[in-house]
Amino acid sequence: TIIGVGITIVISSILLYAAQIEFQPGTIIKSQDVNANFAELYGRFISESVTKTIGTNADFSTFKEAINWLDDKTISQTAIVTLLLKNDITITGDDTFSDPYNSSGTKSAIYIAHRDGDKIIIDLGGNTVTVGNGTEVMNGINVTHGSKLRGVTNGTLLAANTGTGFGVGAYPSSYINIIDDNVKNFIVDGFEQGISASHNSSIHAANVTVQNCTIGIRVERNSYIYASGATSDSYYPAVNTIDNHNSFIQF
Repeated sequence: TIIGVGITIVISSILLYAAQIEFQPGTIIKSQDVNANFAELYGRFISESVTKTIGTNADFSTFKEAINWLDDKTISQTAIVTLLLKNDITITGDDTFSDPYNSSGTKSAIYIAHRDGDKIIIDLGGNTVTVGNGTEVMNGINVTHGSKLRGVTNGTLLAANTGTGFGVGAYPSSYINIIDDNVKNFIVDGFEQGISASHNSSIHAANVTVQNCTIGIRVERNSYIYASGATSDSYYPAVNTIDNHNSFIQF
């Protein structure tokens, strides 16, 4: 029917546009060119949940390799990508991330600014991630610029250069969920700030253990941290008070 033909034309036009095929007057488009475009696009789409391992004899040797692999991927609404650490690891030097928006130049061991971060889980697998080499000022997990991290769980973030950087940080307008499963399975150790949310950001940090940090849990500039069951050296602002530009830690 005419209507059926019209629908077919519209759908074909949409698919060809998605495949970034450009028609030029007088140019013959070969079928293999069309197939190559669709294959390239399909390779960038994650349609089902998948776990990628990191470490020795794993899918990726470093978190940076895994996150760079994800960079151009689109994750389906129904899929979850889990990055699973297989063994203790030290992140330093070329394996770190620079934040292009951070004028201080402080690098991060794990950096999430993915549009589909709400479908990404970082599972440390019960292992320890040592951040830095003892002289660098480095952050642990940094989720930034409106991004979300569906989950981080089950392991320890350890600052090699004690008293510097933050362990887990969200800013600005970002969100992190530390998955607790009602057990204390996530430890942040030795940073200047253990868990930090700022500039309209929030972190779910129930049952987290923060130790040996100058400021254990900190919020500022219209931000919020839910820390029921968490233990920490110190808090800013004080527990269950609203301070520092309407920021709040709830226990």
